[in-house]
Amino acid sequence: ADDDAPVGPAFWFAQPEYHWCCAVYMFTRLLSNLSLTYLAFFVRDALSLPTSALSTVPATLYLASFGATFVQPGLARRLSRAAVYSLGAIACAAACAGCMALPAAPDALVWAVYPLVVVLGWGSTTCMVTSVSSQADLIGARVSSGAFVYGSMSLLDKLSNGVAIFAIQAHRQALAEDAQRDFTRLVLVVGCGGSAVLGAACCWPLLHHRRLAHPRSRRPSHG
Repeated sequence: ADDDAPVGPAFWFAQPEYHWCCAVYMFTRLLSNLSLTYLAFFVRDALSLPTSALSTVPATLYLASFGATFVQPGLARRLSRAAVYSLGAIACAAACAGCMALPAAPDALVWAVYPLVVVLGWGSTTCMVTSVSSQADLIGARVSSGAFVYGSMSLLDKLSNGVAIFAIQAHRQALAEDAQRDFTRLVLVVGCGGSAVLGAACCWPLLHHRRLAHPRSRRPSHG
C-alpha cells in the first residue's frame, strides 16, 4: 500500500493520535501566547518594575528561547517526545509558580524576575519544538494530507487562544486596579503553568504510537 495515498479528514478524525496531537499543540500555543501577552502586564502592573524592564524582560525571554534550540537536539536523541515535553512543562510550571511568589518592586528584587524568565523561555520553546515535531511524526509519509493536519491544528490554536484571551480580558477589565495585579499573576500560574501541565499530560498517551514515542528509532522500509 502507498503510505502517501491521498486521505481525507475522515481518516485523521478516526485516529486517536491526531486528537492527542491537536490537544498538545493547542495547550502549547496557549502556553506560548499567554506568556508573551501577559508578561508585559506582569512586569508593569504586578511587579511595578522600571519602564526599561518592558524591553529587557521580553528580550531575555527571546534569548532563552533561542538558546533552547541548541539543547533540543541532544534531548530528542536521548528521550521520548513525551519526556522532552514534560521537562519543558516542568520548567514552565516552576517559573510560573516563582512569578506568583515574587513581591512587587523593591529595587533589590528587580533582578529576580530574570532567572524565572530564562527558565520560562527555555521551557516554552522546548514544548513548542516538541509539539511541532510530533505533528511531523504523526503525518509521517502521508505528506499529501499534511496540509489538512497543520491547517486544522492551526485553526484550533487560533480559536482556543482567541476565546481564552477574550475571556481573560473581559474578566480582568471588570476588576479593580489592585485586583488586576493579582489576577495577572493568576493568569501566569493557572493559564501558562496549567497549559504546560495539560500539554504534558496529553503527550503521554502518544507513547504507544511508535513514530511519536521514539522517532529516532525509525527504520527505512525495503521493497
